[in-house]
Amino acid sequence: MRIKHLGGLLLALIFCINPTFSQDEPPTSLSLDEAIDLALRQNEDMLIADNDAQNAGALLREAWADAFPEITFSSIYTRNFKQPVFFFPDPMTGEQRAFRIGSRNSYVFNLTVDQPLYQAGKISGGIKAAQVFKKFSNEGYQAVKTNVILSVKKAFYTVQLNQQLLEINQQSLEQQLAHLVNTRKLFREGQVSELDTLRAWVDYTNLQPQVFKAENNLRISENRLKELIGLDLEKPIELKDELEFEGTNGISLAELQEEALKKRPEFKQLEYQAQMLRHNIGVTRADLLPKLFFSGTYQSVAQSDKFDFGQGLQTSISGAVRLEVPIFNGFRDYARLQQAKLDFRNAEHKVNRFRDNLKIDVKSILLNVNEAAKRVQVQRHAIRQAERALFMAERRYNEGVGTQLEIGDALLALNVTKTNYVQAVYDHKVALAELDKAIGRE
Repeated sequence: MRIKHLGGLLLALIFCINPTFSQDEPPTSLSLDEAIDLALRQNEDMLIADNDAQNAGALLREAWADAFPEITFSSIYTRNFKQPVFFFPDPMTGEQRAFRIGSRNSYVFNLTVDQPLYQAGKISGGIKAAQVFKKFSNEGYQAVKTNVILSVKKAFYTVQLNQQLLEINQQSLEQQLAHLVNTRKLFREGQVSELDTLRAWVDYTNLQPQVFKAENNLRISENRLKELIGLDLEKPIELKDELEFEGTNGISLAELQEEALKKRPEFKQLEYQAQMLRHNIGVTRADLLPKLFFSGTYQSVAQSDKFDFGQGLQTSISGAVRLEVPIFNGFRDYARLQQAKLDFRNAEHKVNRFRDNLKIDVKSILLNVNEAAKRVQVQRHAIRQAERALFMAERRYNEGVGTQLEIGDALLALNVTKTNYVQAVYDHKVALAELDKAIGRE
């Protein structure tokens, strides 16, 4: 009866340790693709990147505005409460006489048009730079997108890893419980000493904190995933997929490096940045050259004492061409031109440096992929050997020729081997996700 009572208590403890979801709300079932889709629609970084891309379009429209005429309408109404005067000498007496002029009410309507005719390529250069900036912003959106996808993949795989680790520790706890029950049975039959039962109990007790820690790590990783994809932290989730190894065959380093140079958003951003700085040289140089502008004005003027402007309406139309020739401003524009050239050279150096580093990163990540795949194969074989070792240790113990220490060592070895296997699978999947990000794949 004591054995049954003990077994019942231990089974109840395992049941309490097992993670359970809230009964009030069914868990949200998620696959990796569904999690990524939610993140792309709800993640704050994606929303900010989308606004930045739209802002680039507005800047392009602003650059085009400099090429179009600027049309302005203005109106002035004046009420002369006391009309102005001017003085004129009397030809007979030579005295100054005052004469009132104008009417009590007057208005002036002006319609002006200003159009740049020639600015030495400043406008066209600005438009080209704005067009490149729009591409730059689009690549920035793609860079944020690939970063979010990588973060979601890592968080998703981490939840899967912690689920597997929790299951491994629970299995070890259940195996140790079965061994404890068997040891107490053998003790009652006089086949083992009380020391063996105490050692089995201590080994079982030492496994419980590992289960508690694995459960806590699972909850933390779930919350991290929820935060990335925009779900309520209190809402339970359930992953559809399990952490499984997927082999990779025939990955070519040269092809991956070439694909990275074509698709990596950060690299394309640096190239676009260099193009913008090259256009900026032309825009800055334009400040040293003459510029030509046209302005036209249509004016309508009327005055009246009784708000009757129909008869006194007068109109005028004028046009002017203005030439601006910069002569000297303290060499400020020459200094700005020199700075623009140096900025462009630095941008080219950054492109070359990133190109070299990108090739190294792709090669390093590919090495990590292959290394993790080798560990998976080794640990997969090791699990079978560890399971056989545990079976043999249990048989020897039941036959009275084995020891409690052999059982404990075999259980620990199996736990470690399974843990190393799922960790290797996790590392392999994370390395593949990092490889996708490195070469610009979504």
